[in-house]
Amino acid sequence: MNMINFTNNRFMLSKLIAGLEALDSPMVSLGDPASEREIKETEAHIGQYLPDEYKEFVRKHNGLDCLCEYILRVGNHIQPAAYSMNNIFDFEHFDVCNPMPHHIIPFSPDGYGNHYCFDMQNNGKIIFWQHDIDYSDRVPEVVYESMLEMIREVFIDWNELNIDTPLQ
Repeated sequence: MNMINFTNNRFMLSKLIAGLEALDSPMVSLGDPASEREIKETEAHIGQYLPDEYKEFVRKHNGLDCLCEYILRVGNHIQPAAYSMNNIFDFEHFDVCNPMPHHIIPFSPDGYGNHYCFDMQNNGKIIFWQHDIDYSDRVPEVVYESMLEMIREVFIDWNELNIDTPLQ
């Protein structure tokens, strides 16, 4: 991502977060800010850097819950464990029949064993990992170019949230 796109995405992400913060709805819950220590704990745990866009998000809100969709939290002591990026990363890489390759970082489960993930071999673009597909002979499809696009569609549009913020 070039600097202009990163700056624009950062601006749009801050607008999206402001819209979520202003939303008066029991359907949406935003976590407290993550500390730099918590971000570094997770990066050390998974053995790679997290995408800048995700770090920007968790610095403002370590997690987002919207109905049955959520964004995982960083840090070593997240409870319940199902909300912890560290725990989900370990489970999806070491404890399943169809493990993810190391460069795939799950950050938002769909509730059915599948995950939106950062593909770190593809500049952190977002893929949808289906737990029951064998990816040994194929590459998971990129479904979003950025976390901003994913949040906008999956969390805002699909849940028909009325956010009074220009997101285009």
